[in-house]
Amino acid sequence: MRGTFKEDPEAHELRNPKTHYRNKASWELAQMATGLSIPKWMSSGLIICMFIAAHDVYYERAPARSWHRQQLYNVLLSSFAMLFESPYQKIKRTIKLQMEQLCREVLEGNPGMQIEQWDLVAQRLNDFLHAEGHWPVTNPLFDGHMCHSLFRKLVVHPVNKKLLATRVQRATVDAREGELSTRTSAASEPAKDTIACYESGMREWWARNAKPEKQEGIDVACRKLPKEVVWSKVGWQFSVAMAALVQTRAFIPISFLSFIGLGTVYSIDTIFRLTPVVLSNVFWGIILSPALRDTDVNARDLMELWATIVAVEPRGDTSEWDRVASHMNKYLVTASAAGRAAQFYDGENCMQRFKKWYSASLLPKEGQVDARFEDLQPYIEAAMDAASED
Repeated sequence: MRGTFKEDPEAHELRNPKTHYRNKASWELAQMATGLSIPKWMSSGLIICMFIAAHDVYYERAPARSWHRQQLYNVLLSSFAMLFESPYQKIKRTIKLQMEQLCREVLEGNPGMQIEQWDLVAQRLNDFLHAEGHWPVTNPLFDGHMCHSLFRKLVVHPVNKKLLATRVQRATVDAREGELSTRTSAASEPAKDTIACYESGMREWWARNAKPEKQEGIDVACRKLPKEVVWSKVGWQFSVAMAALVQTRAFIPISFLSFIGLGTVYSIDTIFRLTPVVLSNVFWGIILSPALRDTDVNARDLMELWATIVAVEPRGDTSEWDRVASHMNKYLVTASAAGRAAQFYDGENCMQRFKKWYSASLLPKEGQVDARFEDLQPYIEAAMDAASED
């Protein structure tokens, strides 16, 4: 039976980390520090002492620009960096071992696509994991967005893959007929009711948010597009690329690899080596910008985009796509964990990114095993119909 969400008496005083940390990056640093075990702390100290001792020895016996000393520095720094593990991966492994509790919380809360309700589910799961000794600190999950993302990766995605395999085996059966029953039968026993509850919540959310009446709210929420406030599209693309590097922390491995690579060049001093490191970040930021910008865009964000497109029905009208782009830019700043200002430069850019990145490309093609958004196919197709110029 589908659960009915009950208002938590502490809903207005959420204890999730997003209410106590300035941003996710600062929370991740705190998790990395508190998550290190005593052996790892001892290993870190040992590596630092080894580096200091080796540096002193080579400084006395070798020239100041010794290639061997530089490579020793790189090896020790790499070893030290390997001690630190992404908090998200550690949390993912922990949640994977507590799948039954995750399903129970989702079934009881019935969050659907409501992020406020996912925040409460995350808070309850945080309390459980800490109380049962599965996590050393009180807040393993940052917010509802992270909880929703983990639920989809650990529960929904495996079910989608099994469903695709079932469809291949039953190629003569209409894939749309009895889809929900097929999906739940492909799920494991603890996840069956949870999947049915989750999909029911998605349909309810879609029915409320993909209505023509939503256009009035879009007009009210409208904000200026980047094309109206920046001097050139090239400058905007550059700023977005740099912001994506910083917000995804991708500049750290890029800088690290660039610094190591330049360490093999004898003629470049350490100080002047920083300039090509910065230039390499600029280069890779521009190349990787499309992928980096979508790192934190999750299923809830995509559903908001599709529902907005269905409500507006922009077709090929650029001015209508401007409204969609304006609404999504505001949403991603105020309501989404992505938190990226100016995701879309203008309506034309929004239309192009939708057609290239946020529609049919998300659906698995023949021979592919990627089933991340297979359960969202009806909503993707509805948005494609509303965007069609025919």
